[in-house]
Amino acid sequence: MKKILVHVGMQKTASSTFQKNFFKKSKLIYLNDEMKTNKNLQFLKQDLIKITRGIKPNLDQLNKTYLDQFIKQTPYGVILSHEGCSTLMGSRNGITYREKHEFVKNYLNFYFEKYSLLIIMRKPSDWFRSIYKQRVKRGYYMDYDYFLSSDKKVKKMKIDEKYQDIINLKKMNYFNFYELFKGENQCEEIFLKYYEQINLKNYLNDLSYFFEFKDNSSKENISVSDKYIKYYRLINFIYVNILNVLGYILTRKIIKVTHQKINRLLYKVFINLPNTKSILIRSKQNIDDLNYLDQKYEKKKINEEN
Repeated sequence: MKKILVHVGMQKTASSTFQKNFFKKSKLIYLNDEMKTNKNLQFLKQDLIKITRGIKPNLDQLNKTYLDQFIKQTPYGVILSHEGCSTLMGSRNGITYREKHEFVKNYLNFYFEKYSLLIIMRKPSDWFRSIYKQRVKRGYYMDYDYFLSSDKKVKKMKIDEKYQDIINLKKMNYFNFYELFKGENQCEEIFLKYYEQINLKNYLNDLSYFFEFKDNSSKENISVSDKYIKYYRLINFIYVNILNVLGYILTRKIIKVTHQKINRLLYKVFINLPNTKSILIRSKQNIDDLNYLDQKYEKKKINEEN
């Protein structure tokens, strides 16, 4: 039987590095590349994006047939990667992260008879901080605590929907995705890894069948220092107000493209400046909830490793 490895994230856990340095060089066919040229496989990308946005995808028997035929023609099998699958944030349409995880499980069980999962997790407080920085880089301008309390304040948001997810720290099960698949018959094996240990030698030896791991591989999509996030937020705040005031004169597309170009320029400047750990984005209102999640994460990590 052909091997199928599905990398499901989490986001901001070296996903871009894995995708560009390892998955592309694997002896298994990297489905994400095939989607770009094979029209019969493009449904995969569209469906996985829908799941991340909280939209339940259709399960199509014809698409399943196309995928089965493609996998049978491969010498060893395939790798599929989409880091948004294991998101811990809900959508503005009311879909929770638990429902998104159910979408993923049903989707994989429909299209693959047997598969293995690669899940990379990260310390909660660090993960949320990194997600926040990513959102700011893309256009979000509110402060960190507002972001972490979005389940209470989402109705007041005036900015573009894609910049804000729904987060409820008090009700969050950080290991929900892993626990959901742990007893799943069609999931042959789960490779659960921790971002904090990813640079250790021989850390990914159990994945050697799928790809070769090298410590000197280049890092991709590196976050800018927390020090420069305030400049992003200022630009984003100006952008949102321009959108509100001049939206009826200039098209949203022109304003959006201009804003993206400015943020890309900022990124190129900031990423080459000396980094600093002296200034960190910190939560004031949600610190207890973050500490609680961190403690549960460390305990769970120790239990799984033993």
